[in-house]
Amino acid sequence: MPSAGLVIPAWNAGHALLEMGETLAAARALGLPAVVVDDGSCPTQAHALAMVCARHGASLVRHPANLGKVAALHSGLAILHTEVIVTVDADTVLAAPGFHRGIAAFTEPHLGAMAVMLTAAPGGALAGMQAAEYAFMLDFERQALSRLGLVFTVPGAASFWRRAALDGIGGFKDRTMAEDTDATLALQRKGWQVAATRDAMASTQVPASLGALVRQRRRWIWGHVQAARYHATKPGVGMVFACSTLLNLVGHVLALWGPIMLTLGPFPSIAAVAMLVALAAGLIRIAAAMAFRSEMRTTPRFAVFGLLAGVVVMQLVNTVAFWIGLVTLTPWRRRWQ
Repeated sequence: MPSAGLVIPAWNAGHALLEMGETLAAARALGLPAVVVDDGSCPTQAHALAMVCARHGASLVRHPANLGKVAALHSGLAILHTEVIVTVDADTVLAAPGFHRGIAAFTEPHLGAMAVMLTAAPGGALAGMQAAEYAFMLDFERQALSRLGLVFTVPGAASFWRRAALDGIGGFKDRTMAEDTDATLALQRKGWQVAATRDAMASTQVPASLGALVRQRRRWIWGHVQAARYHATKPGVGMVFACSTLLNLVGHVLALWGPIMLTLGPFPSIAAVAMLVALAAGLIRIAAAMAFRSEMRTTPRFAVFGLLAGVVVMQLVNTVAFWIGLVTLTPWRRRWQ
């Protein structure tokens, strides 16, 4: 087994102390060194973080001001000198079996990074819809792409990275709003393998309000656009990712353009064809995910329709987030280097 260490970047994470404690306890049970980076939290929350670290034997690094997640990750990396780096967000729980299986995968010498299966922690109706999207869209696509040797994103919520591979690309970069996607693509361009496994699982807290959800998706969507800008000109995974990102953007445009044309008229035939193709592609995507998930065989029919409705609603939320980001010039607020 290669040596491994844990980094948890945290900023005002008082709402996630329980989840952080569970992850630190799992790392300690396996004898893994752990570093929590307090990225400029307010005094009250900084004190709470210090207590959690003391309780679980984790090192604590403090930034005097909020410098961002990438800076927090680099502060943790500077302390750890292990072969594998495990990064887990403060509001995500990675249990001991997940740690063990993820680290064991790095006995494969060409593996540069690995994504685990992410599930949404239980909550209300909004959390349930996000859970359906995680299961039947995001995780399914990542697993399918992994079989083809392509992984676009190792989600930063819970991820495993080979230290030598990260060093080879200069670590995480703060040039986009999706540092995990940027690093994943960079690793594959350097010849490292990136995989997604269902053997390791993590549970993450999801946005509890519609406003927070839209802000999260705005960051995801436009962060991917920024990452595509840096990797689109390179053959292989970068070009494939750029094409996939472009198709998603076209889908968001059609989702608004079609209803507008239908309302204002005249409704051109090309708009009808485009809307039908986009709808068919989405339904096929969902149907394939449901067909390949074994638990769906025992799920009542009414529950299946509920899951389907949740995924459709999440797609609408993503479209709203795309347009808000475009109107507010979100992608240009981050400096393009």
